[in-house]
Amino acid sequence: MPIMPKQRIQDRLLTLFGFVALLVYVLACRPSFSPDGTRVVFPIIEEKTKVTSVALYDLKKRTLETIFTSPEKTDNYLVAQWLPDGKQVLVNGASFIAILPLGSSNPTRFIPMKEELDEDSLIIPPPVIGKYQFIVSEMSAEEKDANGKTVSVKKPVLLRANLETMQVQDVTQDDEEMNIVVKGNQLYYIAKPTRGEDNVIELGRLDTEKLSRNPISQLREEEYGEIFGFLAPNSDGGRFALTAKFEEARRILLVKGNALEKLIPIMEKDIEIGNIEWAPDEKTLYAAFAKDMKEDNRWQYGIMEVPVNGGGMRSTYLFTGQDGDRAGTLAFQIALSLDGRRIAASSTCLEGIKPEDRALYLIDLRSSKRNVTKIAIPPPAGSGSAAEGK
Repeated sequence: MPIMPKQRIQDRLLTLFGFVALLVYVLACRPSFSPDGTRVVFPIIEEKTKVTSVALYDLKKRTLETIFTSPEKTDNYLVAQWLPDGKQVLVNGASFIAILPLGSSNPTRFIPMKEELDEDSLIIPPPVIGKYQFIVSEMSAEEKDANGKTVSVKKPVLLRANLETMQVQDVTQDDEEMNIVVKGNQLYYIAKPTRGEDNVIELGRLDTEKLSRNPISQLREEEYGEIFGFLAPNSDGGRFALTAKFEEARRILLVKGNALEKLIPIMEKDIEIGNIEWAPDEKTLYAAFAKDMKEDNRWQYGIMEVPVNGGGMRSTYLFTGQDGDRAGTLAFQIALSLDGRRIAASSTCLEGIKPEDRALYLIDLRSSKRNVTKIAIPPPAGSGSAAEGK
């Protein structure tokens, strides 16, 4: 494979496709709101020891506590999310799935993975529908190249873990890359198929029982640019929002059915866009972003509000850090509460963050000023509650 120029490598770090080998230290830091919106769980990497844990913040009690610490000693990767019952938290590591019962004396249940997951499996929280969790990982497979020679290639594999029986099923996918997201009780995928036209991205629905695919739309990169891997379906799955890069400019694509509905250019320069959330009324898109400060590799991280039907975009800045043009916008991800009242974001998995900025951030979307509550992360020895600041 030809050696890619440095700038090209950095660009591809921001895409779903092709960043695996370069993410050896990155952990997706997307928080997760409880169904009632009163509690938030999120991962933390301790800077010196690299020990990874999961913290829970209670908005009513204003307390912060550690509820899980990774049993893996090296290369820790954790992602945490609430289960729909609001009584359990699901934690994924590279070699296990842990089901944590909260407010109960029941023990934590572990589902061991037969093979350790590749790093990018936990960049986006693996979706849960009913009793199943779905994870896209990678496995080695042998294929014939153009000269008829047998070569080893990496193939996506779709894992379906039964959270009740603790059994894991795997189905190899015939794609170069693949990612999945959930909305309601429907699973959606974005894939770069191996067969067919080059530089085509396919969107579709995935049958949760048969694990069969129903393609909805295909997007060609020469028309829409380099398409990033964050896929955001709306409430009924009739529209998709995703980001792309075209001639150094960032844009948001709205796809409806099998056609492009709208292209929303991001006019602000020197900016990278991360994951996207739809507002409940679907009039606004909320996007994580990092903006280059043009000095000492410093980047400003924050939340951008993008009106779907036109109008000015609004940015709320939260903190500064490093590597926004590399893995920063993969590690920095936002979550929207089910009622659409708050956004949660965290700096606890990023490098180059000042100690006072290592925190969970809650943005109040009901306030005209977008008030931000900052929940500081105490040193490892100071577990328990943490003070809030605004």
